[in-house]
Amino acid sequence: MQLDIFTLLLILGTGCIFLGMVLLLAWLQNRSEDGLLWWSVSLFLRTPAFALILLRERIPDWLSIDVALALLLLGAGVSWAAARRQSCRPVNLVAVAAPAVLWLMAGRFPEIHSSLGNRVAFVSAELSVCALAIAWEFRRQSRTMGRLRAAMAAVFLLSGLVHAARAVYAAVHPIPEMLPDIGNLVASSLYVYLLILFAGGVIAVSFYWEQLVSSLKYEADYDSLTNVLNRRAFEARAENLLRPGARRQAPIALLVFDLDHFKSVNDRFGHSGGDTVLCGFCALVQGQLRNVDLFARIGGEEFAALLPNVGRQESGRVAEQLRRAVAELQIDRPGGPVSVTVSIGVAVADTAGVRLDELMTRADAALYDAKTRGRNRVRSAGQARADQASFPPPGARRAEQLAG
Repeated sequence: MQLDIFTLLLILGTGCIFLGMVLLLAWLQNRSEDGLLWWSVSLFLRTPAFALILLRERIPDWLSIDVALALLLLGAGVSWAAARRQSCRPVNLVAVAAPAVLWLMAGRFPEIHSSLGNRVAFVSAELSVCALAIAWEFRRQSRTMGRLRAAMAAVFLLSGLVHAARAVYAAVHPIPEMLPDIGNLVASSLYVYLLILFAGGVIAVSFYWEQLVSSLKYEADYDSLTNVLNRRAFEARAENLLRPGARRQAPIALLVFDLDHFKSVNDRFGHSGGDTVLCGFCALVQGQLRNVDLFARIGGEEFAALLPNVGRQESGRVAEQLRRAVAELQIDRPGGPVSVTVSIGVAVADTAGVRLDELMTRADAALYDAKTRGRNRVRSAGQARADQASFPPPGARRAEQLAG
């Protein structure tokens, strides 16, 4: 059966338009992902290339050969740029235009320009290099960005091998000068290229959905100002850590923070100054906590940290270390540095079965005790209860005297 080269080229051009529109719409929804824009541009550049090739013998050679192949190769260069932008790497515009420029230079030689076989060999070799370069970019990304990048690397590796095989075949095997007589082997390589194009487009769209879902999840779980966990996400993750099966009887400590006299910071420096202080405080605390610890903003200037496998003595040491670090912190802003202090309440769960709300109530009581004692200090739930037992309310002491 003879494969219809014109039908394949028509499907390729239509496919490029369709995928280009999908990726462009995806970029319009999330313009921070400029790799999607580069991908759509690369596909739009290929569409007129296939159209001009289809018009061979009906339009001048400089359009159906020179311009068409230059656009095809420029699209390949833009695809390489898109792969780099997927990982926020810089793009060299000279490298992007290099495949098209090389073809325009090579096309000046009659041995290449006037022979369909030589043109196919030269352009296919360039497309192979571009595809392998893109595969390398995605292979490098797959080490840190997951399986979709690895799949994209495999797709472009296959594309590079197909282009290379076509280049070798065209170089050693005579190819008819007329497109309809080009032969099933070369035509089938375009069919494989069509499948690769669609597979790459599907994976590229999957990138968008992966990034969109990740972005929405991040927005749902993290405070937009400080980039630490919000209260809802903190409570959900903390409940998981407090489950008896997750803890295995290990202690877990909850630290509740309240920035002292924070209203005065807003009054003196405005809300932008207050925001700067909150961000500086969060950066300091996150820098001193472990990766396994949870840290969240649970209110305006109130924060909480859950420390797995940390007992009473260690939790007090960590809290005091954080208190001192905050007291020494100087946050630079226009008009001079700002300093703040923090009060910290600590509660520890030594046994399984303690709920987060119970632990939070004890830590809040310790925090209140710290603030009533003058702020800028650490108090634990155990200390607060001991002080209440040692110093009962005046009414209770008077009742004891009357009873005696």
